[in-house]
Formats: sequence, C-alpha cells, structure tokens
Amino acid sequence: MNSALQESVSTEVVRLEVIPVTGNVSVLESHVAAWNELAQNACDPNPFYHSANMMSAMVNLTPQTRVDVVFVYLDSDAWSLMIGMFPLTERTSGLPTTRKHRQLYNYAHCYLQTPLIHRDYVDVSIREFAEFCRHSHDIASVRSNLIPGTSQFFKGLQMLAHQHHLPFETSDYYSRAVLEPNVSFDEFLAKSISSKRRAHFRRSMRRLRELGNLEVDRFDAGRHSLEEWSEQFTDLEHRSWKGEAGTSLQMSDADQRFFADMLTSGIDEGTAEMYRLSLNDMPIAMNLQLAGHDGSLFGFKIAYDEKYKQYSPGVLLSMLFTQDLLDRRKEIGFVDSCVQATDTNWDKLWPDRMTIKRFRFGDGSWSTRLAFWGAKVVHNLRSGRGA
Repeated sequence: MNSALQESVSTEVVRLEVIPVTGNVSVLESHVAAWNELAQNACDPNPFYHSANMMSAMVNLTPQTRVDVVFVYLDSDAWSLMIGMFPLTERTSGLPTTRKHRQLYNYAHCYLQTPLIHRDYVDVSIREFAEFCRHSHDIASVRSNLIPGTSQFFKGLQMLAHQHHLPFETSDYYSRAVLEPNVSFDEFLAKSISSKRRAHFRRSMRRLRELGNLEVDRFDAGRHSLEEWSEQFTDLEHRSWKGEAGTSLQMSDADQRFFADMLTSGIDEGTAEMYRLSLNDMPIAMNLQLAGHDGSLFGFKIAYDEKYKQYSPGVLLSMLFTQDLLDRRKEIGFVDSCVQATDTNWDKLWPDRMTIKRFRFGDGSWSTRLAFWGAKVVHNLRSGRGA
C-alpha cells in the first residue's frame, strides 16, 4: 500500500511514496532504476543502501522485519526524479508515548545508515522527510547510531530541527579511522607510520618471502574467477577466529546468500573491490571494499589465515592495500574503514578520523518532548550526572 504527499516546489511537484516491505522486495522493482540513479548522485555515498545490497539484506537477513522505504520524488510534466530514499524500521523504546519510534534501517554487515539524498536537492529532500515524520500518525521519533557527523544529511536535519524548535538529540558514538588519499605512499609512511612499525612490516614481508612466492593482487574480472575468489574468501574467514566463534559467513546460509548477491552485483556494477595476499599461490589474507559513485571506498570484510598469524598477514595486506590506494589517489576519493567501535586495528595505520554520531529526532508533540526529557533524565542518573 502506497501513501503519497505532494507539495509544489517551483514548477515541479514533490511526491512521497512509502513502500512497506517484509521480505518480499518485488514491490520495490518499479523504483530500482530511479534508486540506482539516485545512488549515482547522492551527496553522501552509502553503498550499504544501494538497491541490490539493501534488497538482498531485506530478503536474506531481515525477512521478518518490516521496512518502510520512503521514496521522495520530484516530478514535472516531462520527467520524474528520485531525490531521496529513507528506509525506516520500528524499534522498541521505553519512551512513554503511544506512537511508534523508528530507526534508519540497519542489518548485519551494514556499517553506515546515511540515507541517499540527491546532491542537487538536499534541503528539499530533508525537509520533506522531516515533514513526513512529523505528520505521520504513527511516528513519534526517528533515530540512528551510524551517521557520520560530516554528512549533509546529519547537518541538514540538525539545522532544520533547530530552525523549527524540534527535539533533536545527538552524541558522539566513536571515531572511525579514514584515509584521505592526498599524498604519496612514501609521504604517508614518513608522516603516519613510526620507524619501528615500518621495520616490523619489512621484517614480516622478508620472513614470508623466505617461505616462498609472495604476491598481492586486486581482483580483475578479465583475469580472475569471481567464484574462486569468493570461495577463497569465505574459506579463509571460516578458518579464522570467526569460524571458531560461529560468526563466519559459512555458518549461515542467509549470510552466504547475501554475500554472494552483494559480491556479484558489486563486481558487475563496479562497486566492489577485492584484494588478495597469496603465498605460493594460496591466499593468506583477503579484503573486500564497497565503492561509492565518487571514487569513495567503504571497508566491508577482511580475513586472514591463522596459521600465519605470527607474520601479521592481515596487517600486511592492509598496508599493501593502502599503498595501492595512494598510488591511485587521483581516482580514489575518501576511504572509510567502516570498522566497529571495538576495532582499533585501522587506527594504527590510518591517522585521519571521522566521528560517527548517534541522533534522535522528534515530531515536536508535547508527549515526545516529555519522552525525550524523561530519557535524558534517566541517562544522566545512570551516568551519575543527575538531572
């Protein structure tokens, strides 16, 4: 069932379509072409919200979860353009209100919750989304835990809330390692890596080369088999600590289906990159990145062979990966490690940081304002700061 809201903007008309999805993504098919075009023009790239990845996640990872996909279109007599895509799910909350609390869609293997917004219609798209949330009969608030503080969506929504005196709470979640590829690899080493750590890398490389032929390569569809690389990656990951912990991709049929879909569509569309470090033609470390339309890259997965742990193959591959990025810096944009708050490995390699924010946006009703105030009091009491 679709709902629509229209408002005149210049000679065009803004139209909202809200598509509820619970596992069956066929209802989204008619929007995919416009969705893909939006992803190519998004002000804040987010490959985790690309159509193929998000639809596969809804089918394989969250088939029982209702996702309300809010599409914002700009229509004229001659054309129709999607200018925003905001996926919302219901969340549990202790806040005392009869209306529902929503959050931007999150799924396993999703490390960014930035909505897709057309770079030429940022203000319009954010305004229409905020108005939809405020006037919806069952939405009291919207929140997210994985939003870059530098994103135009975050800054735009925060400004709108301030201008209209709407509840908006935000806090720093954690700092994530990022790479700005604007120097040569030699300059990067001299500036960011200590001489002791550089010596450790050289020693590890030398010791591995003493064991045989050591090679690093980037996946090339013209030279490599995607099926072979995919199997090598999942096998490598399963043999690592993730296999022992029961969290490897091979432990879940749903995870494997999602990974296969994501990798296949990513390679076909040029939105995925894989690197492999091999010893005597056997992979000992591999990583995978997702790509945005502007040359930006987003870390997704890394795996290494535990048998060679003493040589730090994962760290070595990360360093060789960094070297390749800097060698290609004219074609590479911003690189987000996408590591979780507990992962500090990339912090030791990349010096730049991006603050990941949490936020909660309310509809402005007295009940929601009271709920926000109550939650803040509880938080302060628990943290020992008082009301």
